[in-house]
Amino acid sequence: MPADVKPAAMPASRVIPPTPSVGFDAALVRKLNQIGPISQLICNFELDYARLAIPGGVDARVYFAVEIERLKPLEDEGLLCIGSKGLKVKMRGRLLIRNICMAFDSYLHAPLPEGPALARYSRTI
Repeated sequence: MPADVKPAAMPASRVIPPTPSVGFDAALVRKLNQIGPISQLICNFELDYARLAIPGGVDARVYFAVEIERLKPLEDEGLLCIGSKGLKVKMRGRLLIRNICMAFDSYLHAPLPEGPALARYSRTI
């Protein structure tokens, strides 16, 4: 990808990750697939599983099972709906869209290196 093209500017349906079989590691593939859900949620306040480019044709509900599980408390609070075809952010959840997207941010959920725990993001509220 050219240096002047940012992946977030591309439509989620165009983000096609490289496959591990051609020498890319799984962490890179996972990072590229993180772009799709976050950009769909930020731009449209919904996530359509069918528009995601998942390697190997894996079902999005399986691929993002951990992230969807992280969103269950927000669904219980009435901020979004989790369905079989995707996620939809309710009107009351739109002000907290950044918090909703954080469920898909692998950097925030990666194990901390040894040493003092540092804040990995700014406060949202």
